[in-house]
Amino acid sequence: MNRTSWLFVVTSRLMIGFVIGISALRLTWVQHGAFIGLIIGFSFPVYDLITGQGLLISFAAFVMSIVFGILIEFVTTFVFKAPMSPSKTD
Repeated sequence: MNRTSWLFVVTSRLMIGFVIGISALRLTWVQHGAFIGLIIGFSFPVYDLITGQGLLISFAAFVMSIVFGILIEFVTTFVFKAPMSPSKTD
């Protein structure tokens, strides 16, 4: 993995965290993290396909974006106890 790919990975994860932080969607924490990871992380597998990384790596990047969205949401909700609207804590 070259330097540009690492930069794209870090930027993608930072954007997922930022959008989760500013989002006002009324979903459970798992749904919220998965949805934001899905939307923001969609560009990562597209980038992999364009650069010729292959379908398996692109699919793994897509799934990992969703996993990271859920993980970021879990950490902010339960570890750091960030305040959420009542409907998102269900």
